[in-house]
This record gives sequence, structure tokens and C-alpha cells, in this order.
Amino acid sequence: MSDNEEGGNLLPTSFPIRGTLILITLILILIIVIAQILNKKNLLSIDRLFALVGVLLGLFITGLNLLYSNKYLITLGPLITAASFFYIVFQDKLLKENTSTGIHISARHQKIINILYWICTLAIIIMIYWQQGLYIRPLFFFIIVSIDVSTIGLQITFSKYKNNFEISKIIFKILLLSLLLKASAFFISPYPIGIDPWSHEQHIQDIIHYSQIQFRPGADPYYLSYPLMHVFAASFNIVGNLSTKESMFMIGFTLTLSTIFVFLISKKITKRPDIALLSMLLINFAEFNIQWSVQIIAMSYAISIYTILLYTLLGKQKNPLIFKCFSLMYLVIIVWAHTASSFILILSTIAIYSSDIIYRHIYLIDQKEKHILSYTFVIASIVLTFFHWINPYYSFFDLIMNGLNYSVSNELGFLNREPITDHASENIQILDIVGFLIYNLFGIIGTLCILSRKYINNENFALFFVFTGLFFMFFGFPLFGISNNEPYRWPAFIYVSYLIFASVGFTKIISLSSSNSQKAILVFFILFVSSFFMITNSHANIDSPKYRGEIDYKYFIKESELELVKNIDELLEGYLTSDAYMSERISQITERDVRYIPTKVHPMSSNQETIMDQDQCLDYIRNNKIAVLCRLDVERKYDLRKTYGFDQLLNCIYDVGTAKIYM
Repeated sequence: MSDNEEGGNLLPTSFPIRGTLILITLILILIIVIAQILNKKNLLSIDRLFALVGVLLGLFITGLNLLYSNKYLITLGPLITAASFFYIVFQDKLLKENTSTGIHISARHQKIINILYWICTLAIIIMIYWQQGLYIRPLFFFIIVSIDVSTIGLQITFSKYKNNFEISKIIFKILLLSLLLKASAFFISPYPIGIDPWSHEQHIQDIIHYSQIQFRPGADPYYLSYPLMHVFAASFNIVGNLSTKESMFMIGFTLTLSTIFVFLISKKITKRPDIALLSMLLINFAEFNIQWSVQIIAMSYAISIYTILLYTLLGKQKNPLIFKCFSLMYLVIIVWAHTASSFILILSTIAIYSSDIIYRHIYLIDQKEKHILSYTFVIASIVLTFFHWINPYYSFFDLIMNGLNYSVSNELGFLNREPITDHASENIQILDIVGFLIYNLFGIIGTLCILSRKYINNENFALFFVFTGLFFMFFGFPLFGISNNEPYRWPAFIYVSYLIFASVGFTKIISLSSSNSQKAILVFFILFVSSFFMITNSHANIDSPKYRGEIDYKYFIKESELELVKNIDELLEGYLTSDAYMSERISQITERDVRYIPTKVHPMSSNQETIMDQDQCLDYIRNNKIAVLCRLDVERKYDLRKTYGFDQLLNCIYDVGTAKIYM
């Protein structure tokens, strides 16, 4: 049976001939329609030119599906084309001056919405307490959170903002709900969530134990050169008498608080508190912000510093000396906190500086106007970062250059790459990025609106350059096989600037509706759907999968499973192995070498293929004295327990309900 028949490659590498002809026909029809529309409009406006580029870019991305396909290429191409085409058609209506979304709700309905928020919030707190120790969050929990997000969105759109107290109340509600959601995922297990957080927890414990920046013998010395996140977390342990787990959550707490600076950036460049609050709301419930607030690593801390630094760079006009001092301070902090984050900062500063020059030429602005960012800061950031990258423990600069050289020389032929082999159906994979697609729909429309002469300024254009450059790195580099800069983590940084534009697009779409009831329904429905798919996708929700089936993997350990490992460690003389995630934890906990069962990838991972028949596997287990821990609530395509008949042919020596050990 082929992979396609098994369901392993349901995202095809090419369309059939009929699909190709249909696609080409649709493209030709769309081009004709656009040509007719543009005949009636002035093509020379900057925003319309960008919209036309967006249409062509979307068609190009869609065409790539004829050669190579994945869930992003299938969806983003048509989305970019549709959003850009929508802007061309409705440009005049979208660019109408609106000081607010214009939703007028009676005082009685405002009180009802406020009461609904607090009822939902109380229900969330009760569910978190009730689910403690059950290691799962029910579907109803995520529905309630999404309803709560929608009620906040309604309050943002109908508020009059007569004073700062109204703004502060909404900010408090956003932060409270965001922290509750993140805490529910972070404290679902008493142990670190994810893969890398385990080593970071050990580094924090070492700093606490030695009372200085020092790691235990045998530990990876890499983070001795990038220790600030660990020192920051350790300080909460010492000053606040918190556990290591609670101290790590303070990093997520800091990342959540840093979204206030997204509000400040947005308010500065849009001059509208409703758009600023929407920006803050969207980023708090974006999947990557949630992910790195739960899976605490050094980058989690660096994202918050990056957000603050972006504000100091864009907001220095009022108090230039103070902002320059803070910018330099945060530059030093981010360089000593995380490598990839400082690399992203370099790209961002270059984008801001170069955008200022390009902006003056495109929009014919007076050349005497002050630049947003001085070239001295750009040079300082590059010199400081590269100086720190070249260190005896871990030369990040050397890694980047060697990896880039290898990628360019060996992997540039992306059309010959292996097809994606996700194990879920095409529809399920696309469900996983529905929230991302909704954000991008509004982001594209909002970007085109802001690029118009009516709304553009040098700060808007700078942010446009920042997220465009980072988006290119995120999608472009992996397309060519260049992944040594970990671009899959970049969206958390992209969202800091991009979601401001998405908020503009959101308000513009809402303003197209004429009646208050339609606007209120649209706000509630859009925020409910987008937030639900954001907080339940595979990045934000690794503990309680709702619709993705066997592509999911639970990156956390239950107390019963850890006790099982400790008990068997005292009795076992041979090796103990498990799935890919659990095997690494076993090695850390028991300080034993792990003997893997031979597979093409890792034992019992979601995309492995077995390379031994039943007799060979059983002989290998017996001859190497291997005990196998099987986590029963972890779904995968190849489950060694079922594939090799462990229940029938091996002895189950431990059974804790959610896991068994076979010998």
C-alpha cells in the first residue's frame, strides 16, 4: 500500500491535469477582471500597486502547488490574492476616515456584556481548579475562553475612551484572561512543558544552588554565555520564595506583560485606542505568544525584551536621551539573553533604518526630516552581537555561516525535496492554521490601508519593512532548506509589529457594515472563531488535542509516569526506552544511556517507520536487556506496542493506567 493510500501523504506534490487546467483558467479570469477594474482607477497610487503585487504574489504561490505543496502553500496563495483583490475593489470604502468602529450599544447591553465576561472568567477559574491533576483541558474550557475573548472585543469596539481608566480596565481584562489561559497549560503538569524547558529548568536550579552563574559538571556550557533569562527566573525563586516551576512561569508572565508595549506602539502610530487594544488582544491569544509563554526557554524572555526595545526605538521623539539610554540597555540584555533573538533584532534595526530612506523617496518626503533610527545604533547592535556570538563555548556566528553555506550549496533545489508526510488528513492540517489565516486576511487588508497616502507615515512604513523582512525569512529560508536560524520560532517576533496592521484591517472590515447589530455579530463571531483555532492548535495546545488526532504529541510528563521511571530505575540493570520525548527525559532523570529500538526516526515518534519485523524486534529487546515504556494516551501512526504485539509476547511488569513497561 502506498503512502497516499495509507493517509501518510494526503497533501499531494502535484495536482492532476484537470486541477491544473482549472487553476490556469481561474488565474486568467482573475487577471481579466483586475484589468477591467484598474482601467477605471488610477494605478499610480502606492497602495494599489502593492495590492496588485499581492494579487500576483498570491497567484505565484498558488502556482507553486503544481510542483510542491503543503498546508501553507495551499491556503496562503489564494488568501493573499483574495485579500489584495478585495482591497482593489473596495479601496474607496476601506479608506474612509473612521475615528472608531462605530458600534453604539445601550448601557444595559454594555452591562450584560461585562457581566458575561466575569461569568466566563469565573467559570475558567473553576475549571482550572477542578481539572487540576487530570492532565487535560476539556473542549468546553476553550469555548468559554473564546467567548471571553469575544466579549472583550465587543467592549473595545463600543467604548468611548473618555479617560485612561476605561483603557486600563480593558487592559486588565486582557491580561487576566491571557494569564489564566497560559497558567492552565503551564501548570497542567508539575514538570516543564515541552522539550528545551527541561534543560533551562536545570540551569535555573544550578544558578540557585551555586549562587552564581555556574552549571553542574557535565551540563552544556552554551548558556553560560547567555544566562540572563536563567538569572531573571532564579531571582524570583530567591526573592519571592517561589519554586523553580513557578519561577519559570514568571518568564511567561513577563512575556504577557510585555504586550502592553504592543498597545503603546499601536497607539502611537494609529492614534486610536481601540486599534491599540485590539492589537494587544490579538497578540495575547496568538498561538506563538501562548506557546512561548508556556514552553519557557531563553527566547521567551528575549521576545519580551524585543517588544520593549521596538517601542523604545519608535517612541524616542519626545524624550530622545531617555529612549536612547533604554534602547542601549535593552540591546545589551537581548544580546546576552538569546542568540537567534539578537539576530532578529539586527534584521529589524536594518529594516527600520533602510525603510526610512526608501520611504522618503517613494512618498517624496522632505529629506531634512529626522530619521527614526540613527546608523550608529544599527552599527552598535551589529558589532555588539557579532562580538558576543564569537565565544569559545558556542560560536553562533560560525554555526550560522557554516549552516548557511551548506544550505545554499546543497539544498537550494527545493523542487527536488521530499514531499511532506503529515499523518493527518489535508482538512485537519488546514484546521490547525485557520486562526493564522484569519489573522493574515486582516493583516493584508490592514497593511494595504496603511500604505495608502492617507495613513502612511515613516513609523508605519518602518514596521511594514520589519515584518515583511521577517516573513520572508520565515517562509523563504525554509523553502530553500535554510533552517539553521530556527525560522519556525520567528512568528512570535513577527506578530509584535504585524498584528498592529491586522487590527487596522479588522476595524476596516467591521466598518463596512452599516448596522450596529451586524457589526456586533461580526466582531463576536470573528474573534470567537479566530481565538478558538488559535488557542487549540498544535502550537498553543499540546496537552488537550481537539481535532488533530494522531498528528498530536503530548510534550509533558505526568507524575505517575515519572514515578514509574524512578521505580524501574532502582530495579533495572539494562536499558529503558520509550517514545522520543520520554526517552530524553528518562536519560535526564536516571542519568542512564538510552538504547533506542531501531527505526527510521525515533522510537514511537509520530512519523517513524519500522525497519524490523516482529521476531527481529523481540530478539533485539531481549538481547540488549531493554525495557520499553509505552505511554498509552499518546497517539502515533506506528505504535510499537501494537505493531509488535507487546501485550501478547512480552511481560508487562508495570501498569499505571496511562503507561506500561514491558520486558
